[in-house]
Formats: sequence, C-alpha cells, structure tokens
Amino acid sequence: MALLTGLLFTGSLTTFAADKQPGKGAIFFHKAAAWIDNIVLRGFDTAYVNLPEYRWRVALTTGETSVYSDFKSNDTYYFGDVTLRSISRPSAELGFNAGYRSIGFGYSWDLLHAYAQNLSFTAGSKMIGLDFARIRSTGFRTMLEMPMYLDQPEDLGEFGVHLMHTNASLWYAVNWRRYSHNAAIKQSYLQKRTAGSPIVTVSYSATNIAFNDSLNLLPQLTYNIQNLVTHQAAVGAGYGINYTPNQGKVLLHAAAVAKLAFYSINYVSFSGMDSISDFATPTFEIRPKTPFHFSGYLRAALSWEINRWVHLTAWAMAENVRFSAAADKADVHFSNWYWSAHIDFGVRFGAGMHRTKEVLKPTVFDLPPAPNTTPSGTTFPAWITDYFYTPQ
Repeated sequence: MALLTGLLFTGSLTTFAADKQPGKGAIFFHKAAAWIDNIVLRGFDTAYVNLPEYRWRVALTTGETSVYSDFKSNDTYYFGDVTLRSISRPSAELGFNAGYRSIGFGYSWDLLHAYAQNLSFTAGSKMIGLDFARIRSTGFRTMLEMPMYLDQPEDLGEFGVHLMHTNASLWYAVNWRRYSHNAAIKQSYLQKRTAGSPIVTVSYSATNIAFNDSLNLLPQLTYNIQNLVTHQAAVGAGYGINYTPNQGKVLLHAAAVAKLAFYSINYVSFSGMDSISDFATPTFEIRPKTPFHFSGYLRAALSWEINRWVHLTAWAMAENVRFSAAADKADVHFSNWYWSAHIDFGVRFGAGMHRTKEVLKPTVFDLPPAPNTTPSGTTFPAWITDYFYTPQ
C-alpha cells in the first residue's frame, strides 16, 4: 500500500510539455490513478456524488478539543458519596490533515500549553468507512464533592489527572449511491445534490483516567487508585444529511447516531495492596449493572468549495461514553463527553482527472467530467462558476 501510494504521488506530480508525448512511466501512473478513481466512483449516482478534480489534499486545521468527565462513587466504605468532575482547560490547537482521496491522516496539538494531542485516521469507500481517533489530555480542572466531609465542592485545580480516549468506528451508509458521509468533513467527495441516508455503525472505545502518584490528597480520597479504564463495544443507528443549494459549492452536513453498548467493563488499578480493605488484588474489574446501555454522538459541518484547488470547512462533533456498575459496598457511575470544534483550510494538488484523460488518449476510461466543465448555453461568468455555483 505504501509503495502504491508513493507511486501515485510521484505520478500525480508529473507534468508534461504540450508538444511532447508522455512516457511509459507517466502512462502507468495515470492508468493506476484512473483505475482507483473508477473503483471509487463505481455505483455512485454521479448526479449526486462525484470526485474532486485533484486527488491529493493537505489541510491546516485549528480549533479546540475538550473533555468533560464525571465520575461518581456512591456509598463508599470510608467516604460515603464521592464525585469528581473534571473539565479540560480551554486551549488553542494547531494541526494538519493529509490524504489521497478517501484515505486521510491527521494530527493536532495544544499550541499554548501542550495540554492535548489528537491523532486521527480515516479510510473509506463508497458505502463503508473507518474512523479512528485518539485524544490525550492533561490540563484538567477538577471539582471534588464529598458531602460527608465537605460542606461545598472543593476546587482541586490542576492536580495531575491524565486522560486518554481511543475510539474506532466502522460505519455504513444505506443510501450510499446518492449520499457521501465524508463529503463535508473530510471533503474526499463532492456532494452535488441534497441527499440523506440512514447510518449504521459498529464501534469500540477505551477511556483511561490516570492519577499522578505524587499527589498528596487525591490518592487518599480514592483508595490510592492509579487508573480507571473503561472498555466498550457498541452498535449504533442514526441518520446523516447533506444539504447543498448550489451544486456542492456550499454544503451543510448534520448527523446523529444513537449507540447501544453491548459490552462494557471497567478496570481499576491501585498503587498498593496495603490501602485496600475491600479487595484482595491490586487490580479488579467492575461489571455493569445491566448488559446494555445507551450513548451516542452528534456532528455537523459547513464546507465551501472555493475553487477546484482550495476549500474551507468548519465542523464540530460531540460524543458520549458512559458506564454504570455495582461493586462491593459501592456504586460506580462514569460519563465522559468529548467535543471538538475546528476550522480546516485545505488545498488539493497533483495532476487532475482532466490531465489523466489527456495522457491516456485514446485509451477509454470512464472518468467523470472535470469540475470546471460548463455545459453549452451557460451564461454564468467564470468568477461565478469557479467560486459560487457550478452547473452540472
């Protein structure tokens, strides 16, 4: 895969003088690119979904990712009801996304305080796709509620809570022939007409909350707990819609998916056995009260295809992971909200589909028309068709 990607990248940047015939190497690279495009487009209703002219994409992204964590333990042996509410501090992120067609990689980091690092990977086809994300965050402000000993919530400040959240989701768009789930946020396709589709997902998530060993107060209040790790597997169903008033130049996207967790378990690790009176091992697992429970995610995006090379996107998403279980002498409730809001400024580049058709003549490939093709009789000037409206 890496070799094929390198070959395509090399070939996509190859240019030719107008008066020279392309060599065998150039023809091979363009044939490979056309073959991939044909596979990607096969089955689509191209009146609704099409491909961008240029295959490679690099985007600069800025925004913020935040985490809200709510951990409750009721009727504990020593402290009664204990609640820890943590929210990550505001931060400005800077990062990038890069990819070829529907395969993309992204990375962002906290520009000011190094509180957070976010890694993402996406891969998809016409109907199915994989989204992977990992969020690391350390800049938390935490409130402690313990009615048995505290008259009011105690602000513990930034005391050393580290959180890592990993999520992998496989999605399927039922109406994939006319709806692209990646058109707005990843912009690997162009949604030419308004369409929607039911979405089916299978996902796995893991959340790890780690407490710093050097703390003097918190370990005592949490039985010297070092880590709280929650694993979940879920199936989901929802709906996504892409709305465009002008043939894809501007696209408004919204999607919501409700998830049913069918596997959920929480692992708790301690710093030493001396401080544990209720458990015989330094690590134990808590099973959920009921075998199933609900969570979900929301996402929205507004994208603008400025021209064939440049695009702009504003998008946001929010996801919830929750856990509820009964342990010896304690009830545990855990809920995490993750949300992101970003602005992406992207550039597409390389030899486009129009150039591929020129190189491969007289070879017949079923390539879509170049986005700048204007039907005869159209009276719109180029500054309109390039930036605001593309009649197809």
